[in-house]
Amino acid sequence: MAKTVLADTGPIVALIDRRDSKHAWASAMMDSFDAPMVTCTAVITEAIFLLKHANNGVETLFSLIDEGILLVENPYPKYKTDIHNFILKYQNISSSLADLCLIAMVENKKGSKVFTIDSDFLVYRDSKGNTIELLSPYKS
Repeated sequence: MAKTVLADTGPIVALIDRRDSKHAWASAMMDSFDAPMVTCTAVITEAIFLLKHANNGVETLFSLIDEGILLVENPYPKYKTDIHNFILKYQNISSSLADLCLIAMVENKKGSKVFTIDSDFLVYRDSKGNTIELLSPYKS
């Protein structure tokens, strides 16, 4: 069974923006996935902001969604208690709602991994104190 790949903002932006320093890495990783990536609405919000200056960046993001390469979920209603707990737990570091939604999703989607270039995921833990399984250029 294929693991669910939960995509963070960084790799999505890197896939779309060829000028991004992680473009080659993100593209190679995506080529190895055998199922669509899954992300959350907060990640899409961040990606739209970061891609507004990339050539056809937002349009390409929408194409990834429309073509089913990137599936978008809104985890907040279902996992709001978990998300609230993570917000309180990580309020002293520069965590984003997108990151914390992905942590809640990885905890509730067994066998999933977070596709990220964000080193904060090396600090984050699930509600049981376990490290988050990552697809990242950083060691976890």
